Amino acid sequence: MKMKNWHDTFVVLWIDIGIELSKGEVEGIEIEYIDISDLPFLNTDLEKDGSYPSEVEAFRQKIVAADSVLFASPEYNYSVTGHCTHLS
Repeated sequence: MKMKNWHDTFVVLWIDIGIELSKGEVEGIEIEYIDISDLPFLNTDLEKDGSYPSEVEAFRQKIVAADSVLFASPEYNYSVTGHCTHLS
């Protein structure tokens, strides 16, 4: 993943550290960080015959396959970022 600035690098570094520290603490747990920067903004014109763009569909399938999901998002204009609007 190409980092855009030092802040992104710093945040991902701490996420990676958290994932590594959690390994072995709970048997069977698997944590995966997913970068959503490649997801397109919500655009219903991209939905064709009930299917979604490949990036969105791959993300949706990861969610469907998971036992639980934790989303962390900065506040944006009293709501979630535009990328997260696909999650509804």
